[in-house]
Amino acid sequence: MLVKHDRVVETSVLLDAAALGAAWRRPVGEHGGRRATRIDLAEPFVGEVVPPLVDLRAFDQIVMVFRTAGGTVRPTLGIELTTQTEGLSAPDSFSTGHAPELTAEDDWARYPFPWENFLIFGQGERVYPVRRMALTISAATPGITLWLAELRVERRARAAGPRLTDAGLAAELDGFDGPGLLAHLRARKQPRHAFGATPAAATDGATLAQADAICRHHINGYEVGDPVNWRLNPNGYLEWMHAFNRQGWMNTLVAAYRGTGDARYVRKLDELWLSWLRDNPEPEGHNGGGDPAWETLSVAVRGCRTWLDAFFALLDDPHFRDSTRIEILKSLHGHAEHLLRYTGHANNWLIVESRLLFGLGVVFPEFKRAAAWRATGLARLAHELKRQIWPDGADWELAPGYHMMACGGFLIPLELARLNAIPLPEGFAQRLIATFDYVAGLTRPDGTLPSVNDSGGWRSRSGRDYLALGAELFGRPELTASPEGPFAGRSRAFPDAGMHVLASGTGSEALWALFDGGPPGASHCHEDALNVEFFAYGLPCIVDPGITGYLRDDWTSYYRRTQAHNTVLVNGAGQTWARQPHDARTVSARDRVQTSAGETCEGLRASYDQGYEGQPDGLVHTRALLFVRGRYWVVFDEVRGEGARDMEARFQFVPLRLVLDRRRRVFRTLRQNLPNLELWPLAPAGRPKLAVATGETAPVGGWVSEGEDKPAPQARIKLTGDGARAPLRLVTVVLPFAQGVSSGVRVRLRRTPAAADRVTLEVRTAAGATETITYGWRDGLFS
Repeated sequence: MLVKHDRVVETSVLLDAAALGAAWRRPVGEHGGRRATRIDLAEPFVGEVVPPLVDLRAFDQIVMVFRTAGGTVRPTLGIELTTQTEGLSAPDSFSTGHAPELTAEDDWARYPFPWENFLIFGQGERVYPVRRMALTISAATPGITLWLAELRVERRARAAGPRLTDAGLAAELDGFDGPGLLAHLRARKQPRHAFGATPAAATDGATLAQADAICRHHINGYEVGDPVNWRLNPNGYLEWMHAFNRQGWMNTLVAAYRGTGDARYVRKLDELWLSWLRDNPEPEGHNGGGDPAWETLSVAVRGCRTWLDAFFALLDDPHFRDSTRIEILKSLHGHAEHLLRYTGHANNWLIVESRLLFGLGVVFPEFKRAAAWRATGLARLAHELKRQIWPDGADWELAPGYHMMACGGFLIPLELARLNAIPLPEGFAQRLIATFDYVAGLTRPDGTLPSVNDSGGWRSRSGRDYLALGAELFGRPELTASPEGPFAGRSRAFPDAGMHVLASGTGSEALWALFDGGPPGASHCHEDALNVEFFAYGLPCIVDPGITGYLRDDWTSYYRRTQAHNTVLVNGAGQTWARQPHDARTVSARDRVQTSAGETCEGLRASYDQGYEGQPDGLVHTRALLFVRGRYWVVFDEVRGEGARDMEARFQFVPLRLVLDRRRRVFRTLRQNLPNLELWPLAPAGRPKLAVATGETAPVGGWVSEGEDKPAPQARIKLTGDGARAPLRLVTVVLPFAQGVSSGVRVRLRRTPAAADRVTLEVRTAAGATETITYGWRDGLFS
């Protein structure tokens, strides 16, 4: 026997064609010798049904028996329970995640939904009690017909992993068996690679305490059982399950062993690794769906960032068993074949999947399939580099955290290719160089990156480690010469992303602003068009609030909506761009942002016209940002369109004290003995309503993420129109000051007709000098 397979030991019809047809009001008839429900897929089909069984715990798989005419389909299955985990805002549920496509034109086919593939939301018991199920079916080519015979429930006798037997491993190798391959790996000089060089030895108390906890089976904050329960769901947060199975914690054991020489760390790693291998055989006949162990992203991250380093770090170690090493090699073959056969979401997933596929093909040429792994991995990487990385260096998800993850997925292949004289496609390295300039260009005065889109807490992420890779790989030491980056004190633009920085000064003199005039991005995106950030004299003031995690709760929803960002609501409604089709979310901003510059000023201008929730079409928000270098910024906001009753500009501050000076009608931060900032809101017509919201919960408002949700003041400036069709307009002066408790500046607008095409702002400094700024609402020109 070369490969071990699962066996179905119990099977039963859950819903037959008659039951499905009745529930969905679809025709039922004879087709291909079976009774079947006919579904015409002119558009994706969604059918809800209440199954006759509410307790499915005796089974571990649902199977759709179907047939198609003329095309390929992608079904997904969702199951909602009657229970709800305390603290979450939705019922406990299961969803199959990213499912592969399947064609069944010639005969009836089985489409399996194994329990291990389901994403788990909440802490519902598997799978009981069931309230309802929802089957979604989409077609690669709309218009085909699908016949659905039944949904079955099954119980399997699962083989212990890995699926390759010793004979199977030998059959996949070019002239070796398992022990022979290990001897060869220890003696060979080629191929060259750097796996095993990390993690570095650690002797600090925190790392050793964490390693000791892992030895007691306390991993990632929870007791995981003895033997380990690799399907543990301790907190209802599916990302925990995936992190657990991506096994970054293995690096802690290797680091502790290297630092102390204590063999119990290696023996425990051996034990845990083998336990995982036995309990998690490779998927059969499907892509792993949302399985924390075999979801394609988990495969890619675990294989490259943990397994290869640990395997080669301990290749010669006497405390790690050769028998376990052989089982690891079998599973690495399974990892490669899984990624060769299936791909996940066509975003950062595909990049890191291809990284591992290429890497395994380079590092293990002893496998007969290694050439196919290398060629396919490199071809996919080259394609995704052109597709996902824009000419200005931005990854199309437009989230700095995911930018470094996605772009980092090209760096190990680049290094492996250089070390082993593997030709790379033309322009491969050149496009990567721009990704480092993007990170350096967005670096804030405190060395952190903006938390745009899904990028964690508002100050949780630095690009320094990523820039260090660029400095080493491309000989660019200037990338890491200063914590503020090589562009400190200078404005910079990334026209495809629509990200622009207006800045002057460095260190304690740094004034820095970010203007987001670009699209939402391919994924992980927020409804934050025309968002801005401001740093005053090197300190953060107004920021994107970030996001704490992906729990299905009110805070996660809030962080992704317009209400959390430094932009404008119209009639109390947020934007809808991020919910539009993929192509609409990933259009370059090169033609969207208007720029201007003079001797003392520079400006930016862009518009958002992609709709607001529940509002009529045609509403347009235009925002301009003017920077008077070394002094202050001015934000000009205009909303046009029939049905615009009011607009509300919001500015989210970091956790600090923010007061509303009602006499001056000014928002002012109060940081003792530190630089501060004022917001002066003005309107050519009408009197804005001013408010500060902090830590509100119904609805959520005035929060930022710092790894956890933290209350922080949010300034709100609401202008209500007079019912006429004149546009709504706001002018907000952003005034930083380095000393004292107020800026001493006075600001006013000259009186002009409400619908005038130009507005003039007068700024009187603390020294008594007056300067004027004129802005054209129609042409966007400053003077």
